Amino acid sequence: MFRPTEWGSSKGSTTTRRLFAIGALTITAVAATSLPASADSDGLTAHASASVIGQGTDGAGHSEATWPDNAGPNTSGPVTTVPLSDTVDFGQGGGMQSVSTTTSPYDASALSGFIGSDGQVTFDRADGGFAPASVDLLAYLKKGGTDLSDALVDEATLRLGLGGSEVITRNGQVIDQDGVGGLGRYRLGQTDLELGSPKVKEAAAQMYDAVGRLDDVTETQVNSLLDLTKLTSALPTGGSVTARVHSDMQDQVFKRLLAQPITTKNKVLTVDFSTGRATLHLDQLLHGEEVVDGPLLPGQTVRPGDPTGLNSQAPNTEIIDDEIYPMIAETIHDLIDEVVTIAVGSVAGALGSVTVDFTATLKGILNSTAVSTWSVNLMGSQVKPATCTSSGLAGPALCTVLTAVVNTAVVPLATKLLVPVRDFLLSDAGANLYGLAIQDLKTGMMTAPLRAAIDPFLQTLAQNVSLQLNAQRPQTCTAPDGTRRTSGLQLSALSLAFRRAAAGPRLDFGNAEASAKCDGTWVG
Repeated sequence: MFRPTEWGSSKGSTTTRRLFAIGALTITAVAATSLPASADSDGLTAHASASVIGQGTDGAGHSEATWPDNAGPNTSGPVTTVPLSDTVDFGQGGGMQSVSTTTSPYDASALSGFIGSDGQVTFDRADGGFAPASVDLLAYLKKGGTDLSDALVDEATLRLGLGGSEVITRNGQVIDQDGVGGLGRYRLGQTDLELGSPKVKEAAAQMYDAVGRLDDVTETQVNSLLDLTKLTSALPTGGSVTARVHSDMQDQVFKRLLAQPITTKNKVLTVDFSTGRATLHLDQLLHGEEVVDGPLLPGQTVRPGDPTGLNSQAPNTEIIDDEIYPMIAETIHDLIDEVVTIAVGSVAGALGSVTVDFTATLKGILNSTAVSTWSVNLMGSQVKPATCTSSGLAGPALCTVLTAVVNTAVVPLATKLLVPVRDFLLSDAGANLYGLAIQDLKTGMMTAPLRAAIDPFLQTLAQNVSLQLNAQRPQTCTAPDGTRRTSGLQLSALSLAFRRAAAGPRLDFGNAEASAKCDGTWVG
């Protein structure tokens, strides 16, 4: 699905002839084609440099190694300060450090990772976790001069679970350690785009209104299915029974919808209607097969040829591009399906809030009447006991008769008659009626405000921001006999660039760079 795009051209400049390791986060405000100058400008020996967080190669957690005078392994210190703290939140570095090593002019390694229990920098954290980091994209875009006056979001945060990256040169050639994603290796734990928007809250209001139609369906069906003639026949001559149905499921069902965030079955989108936040799980977009209720059941290939998984992507994979919009539109539709499913599924637990108010009337001589009232909910519980009021000279006597009949025969019969009514509402036929009642949630009532919040901001991102996975820039060495091999590689697990094509500022996460001695000529 995602088209790999170039990180930048790689010309045969002497500035790239070195071994260089960048640690967990590099903040670079220069062109992507530019590399910091190396101590080894003639390319005759290996050099390594690393920083966990910094400007270029300098910064917090810096390490450096040069063959043979300072071969290493040299490990950086812990991160104590975070640059650009108004846009990037990296805490205290999540235990990430870097190490640079050279063992010959042709063999070297650069690693950004985690400090293990033995004090060594490792590629994977012992507990399998990742270092949390976040980028305030609104602030980031504003710094770049992007006009956000028409944006319908008031929060846009990129949340990352950072791992590390590693580049190794062996016998003068960069190796592939894990067999996926090209040379080198990288790790990310998550890539979420969290959006806050009043449009999401607007969708919640529309959802509340729609849920109210469940009450309308319930009242209509109970009124049509309840057989009052059987109740009337149980009364003495001259008696009659009426019923009034009152359904109050709206608040209860809506509360269920707000109880926790709702996630689509493909795990791409989560919306918390109680807070007005929508989260796009960008890592879940990277599936060559469709996710159905958790595991892949069975493999349905929807993007043939695409690798599956956050850490298996081809070099320079763009996450946010013009191909994301139809996927998000489809996912929003799937979200509404989930809303409808939850709402309809909540009916069973809310039937106790549907009350049937019965009135039995008995007329006698001398214009005397007795009126008995009681209430039963659809779960069969009598929520209001029978009471009787009378009028006329014979009214009290009529009340005595009516109350006895109601309590001994009519109330039990009414409760019994509600059972098939309840069963119908809980049947597939009833579920279909409820689903149809809120069908327009799928045709614009909720989809329109959600897309109004998400689509324009994604378009702004795609126009101004490049978010690349496995961002790579290889360096090729051509030997005197004409053979070529990759002897240098710059690798970022994730690269966030503002207007990358125009050489805008860059945020690189989980980086390593290495180049070995080239017995020949460097080419791009």
